Amino acid sequence: MRVFSKSKTNEEILNAIDSCTTMVSCCNLLYGTNSGATRRVIRKVMEDHGIDPLVFKKKQKDLVDAKDIVKVCPVCSKEFNARIGKKESETCSHSCANKIYRRGRRSGLWKDSVYRTTCFLYHKKECVVCGEKLVVAVHHADGDKKNNDPRNLIPLCPTHHQYMHSKHRHVIEGVVKEYVESFSAQYCTEDVLPL
Repeated sequence: MRVFSKSKTNEEILNAIDSCTTMVSCCNLLYGTNSGATRRVIRKVMEDHGIDPLVFKKKQKDLVDAKDIVKVCPVCSKEFNARIGKKESETCSHSCANKIYRRGRRSGLWKDSVYRTTCFLYHKKECVVCGEKLVVAVHHADGDKKNNDPRNLIPLCPTHHQYMHSKHRHVIEGVVKEYVESFSAQYCTEDVLPL
């Protein structure tokens, strides 16, 4: 066995084993280096004093367990262990997280200023009057282009959208008004999720 210039007593080595959580930190604390020779010296002292060779793994597991808390997933109501820290989990899985964070206003992709995106998250991409699906415009029911509430956005084909802004609005106004009322009633009574 190699002799170190900084030889340590068994008591110093035992104190280091108690205070360190890894073999590497123990070697560095005692000898300033982590080598096979320093690990062998520490293992020999552990063996002579009946210390479990897995003592460092047990300490690391205890540290991990101490940092976990039990939470309830808001999506599926399952209990799960969440790690305390910067990225503390809100949900039990990626699938549940996607159900919360990839939809609607909580999504990082959400843009209130893009009214078409908002409209087609809540409404089918088809004209409410004729059912046209290829080319669909979005009409603001109250005329306020800054009001991008889903109840204010109505999908219309370009022809019927033009009707709403002309003297011929009376031709389709009843159908549009009926659609807005039925959607608003559904939107207010239920927590309508985007399509």
